[in-house]
Amino acid sequence: MNRFLSTFKTAILIAFMMLSIKAAATTLVSFSISELTQRAEYVFDGEVIAVHAQRSGSRGMVSTFVTFRIIETIKGQANKESLELKFLGGNIDGEVLEVNGSRIPELGERGVYFVESLDRDLINPLLGWSQGQYLIEGDSGSEQVTSVEAKPIVGVSPANDSTTALPSNTRARTAAPLLIATDPNIAEGISAVEPGRATGLSPAEFKQRIRALLP
Repeated sequence: MNRFLSTFKTAILIAFMMLSIKAAATTLVSFSISELTQRAEYVFDGEVIAVHAQRSGSRGMVSTFVTFRIIETIKGQANKESLELKFLGGNIDGEVLEVNGSRIPELGERGVYFVESLDRDLINPLLGWSQGQYLIEGDSGSEQVTSVEAKPIVGVSPANDSTTALPSNTRARTAAPLLIATDPNIAEGISAVEPGRATGLSPAEFKQRIRALLP
């Protein structure tokens, strides 16, 4: 009987966790590109050189470990040559765990990534999830920056922030409402167009505009 209750409690716990993950993923908070740049612990241009899934944590949840070759550090310590990030979810021998709304970077892709934390254990370590990753597509000399949905990024500008004009002591007492992302793949202040309509910013142009937003 005790064994049955233990198994039942474990099943309930796993089901609750999955519902919590799904709920979090379907109500992503909207970030502006200014917030991403200022709140991310580490921002870099990198290429995915390794991807592997394994069980991790005390519950043995499936997670995917992604290793990046650091091409250029935009924010943070500039002495890194590589970086490994852990994403909840993945595929181990046909056992698949998917987190709705959370995209895991793929082997061989290159992009600009906004890392929320280098040491906290998060569902997705990228700030804003897909809002915090922009891919670099095309051959050398004709590269452009796109969203994860392959939409060319044609502009980067600070989004309006109603708190910026307030004195610091007023901001501390004022609770800003959370905004739900209308497009969970693009931060506010990022302008994108449908594929084929225009050429996106070059990696150098995109990174220059991100640096201009650094505090």
